Amino acid sequence: MWTASILVLRADHEQRSGITSQQYGLAAGIFFIGYFLFEVPSNLMLHKVGARVWIARILLSWGLVATLTGLVQSVHQLYIARILLGVTEAGYFPGIVLYLTYWFPQRHQARTLGLF
Repeated sequence: MWTASILVLRADHEQRSGITSQQYGLAAGIFFIGYFLFEVPSNLMLHKVGARVWIARILLSWGLVATLTGLVQSVHQLYIARILLGVTEAGYFPGIVLYLTYWFPQRHQARTLGLF
């Protein structure tokens, strides 16, 4: 999902702002810095406040940052937006996994997670 959005952003911004392919490559990869640094803290908060509340927080903050990414004016702002996007998305997959375990019995969980 994120790869498609960064490619659309790349095509648009490359024409308007002159950001190079290397800068876009860095922007695509820099996402994982925020994701990596906040994965464990996000999982701890997931356990503390519950999957339903934490997934809602992730989706709302991710949507806000993704929307604001469209307003970037420079490559440095793009880098910051991508790091923040990684921070806000951290914990989403573990949260969904935990939430699905609430709904499905253990014998169906592997199939359910495989379909997710």
